[in-house]
Formats: sequence, structure tokens, C-alpha cells
Amino acid sequence: MNDLKKNKINEFLNDDVMREAVKEVILSVTNVDLSKYANFQADNGQLGEEIRAIAQAKDLINQGFDKLSNYLIGENPIKKGNPAI
Repeated sequence: MNDLKKNKINEFLNDDVMREAVKEVILSVTNVDLSKYANFQADNGQLGEEIRAIAQAKDLINQGFDKLSNYLIGENPIKKGNPAI
């Protein structure tokens, strides 16, 4: 990856509001309204597989955002958890 791209990623990561907004939008793709599964035409095993796939997708998205921290320049760690602590 060239320096321009690395710098852009660094700028993105240092903008807490932007980073969290983008992450929220991407994760919203995996938000599930469980009521849609009330009439799901599948057995419990298939339903479980569907929900497991959604959970794995969320996990992969979070892993991707964690991996972005490898591009941070300097000493500005990404804050995780409760900011009040």
C-alpha cells in the first residue's frame, strides 16, 4: 500500500466520529429483525446457520476495523469501550 493510502487510513482512524459512523453503517447491513424469521421456511438447523453467518459477518467486520489500527501513525491509540472510564 502506498504512503498516500496509509496516510488517508491514518486520518480516518484519528477521526473518532467518522470512524464510528462508517463502522455503524457497515455493521447495519448485518442488523437482523428476528421477527422476519417467524415464518422462515426452514428447520431450526438452517435458521441457526443463517444467524451464525450473520454473527460471523459482524465479527469479520470488527476484525477488519481492528486490523486498520496497524496503519496508525504515532501515538494515538483507538479508544475502545466506555469513554467515561
